[in-house]
Amino acid sequence: EFTEKALNAQRDTFFVFNPLTKKAIHWNSAFNEASGYSDDEIANLPAPESYYSSEDLVKATHVIEQMLNGEHISVVLDLINKDGSSIPFEYQANLIPGKEGEQHIVSVGRDITERLQAESVLKKTTLEWTAAMDASDDALYMLDLNRNLLRANKTFYLMTGTTPET
Repeated sequence: EFTEKALNAQRDTFFVFNPLTKKAIHWNSAFNEASGYSDDEIANLPAPESYYSSEDLVKATHVIEQMLNGEHISVVLDLINKDGSSIPFEYQANLIPGKEGEQHIVSVGRDITERLQAESVLKKTTLEWTAAMDASDDALYMLDLNRNLLRANKTFYLMTGTTPET
């Protein structure tokens, strides 16, 4: 009861399934919420086929093979929920032994929607900043506190006769 309460208190999804039978063994309420499926539906849906696109299933199959070879993995897959929308999740997964020598996969998934949005904004901002810097006819550069060159524009490299690699 304590373990069940602890798992359900988590915002991350927790999901255990048997890769041979494709049956879900255990999951937490965060998985119900993210997937949109009831406990009965999850118990009767094949895993992982019911939750991912065919492209992600290829990735998942490769990951399962890695785990069967003893590797601990981290993978990003888009969870397709009951209403057909998808949520990007980063999963940490590993094998755990079951009864009679069976292997189960336990995965903990974190919704990375906000992280991906922030990375996209950062990438766009970096491209805009770089374009603005490179448009200047003046040599512009940034140094860290130890006077190591962090970034310079094209004019800087032309004036100094150096390249970004040097």
